[in-house]
Amino acid sequence: MGNLKDLAGTDIFIALRSSDFVNGQVVYVDGGILATIGKPLNEI
Repeated sequence: MGNLKDLAGTDIFIALRSSDFVNGQVVYVDGGILATIGKPLNEI
């Protein structure tokens, strides 16, 4: 399980001007779990 410190980078990015053109997106902060769902164990 993550903690609030894990969200710091995403919070900062969203607050900065560098994210001005990012809109309508879902930003998953899940440690990569979505990237491994459904993959065979030998590919993880």
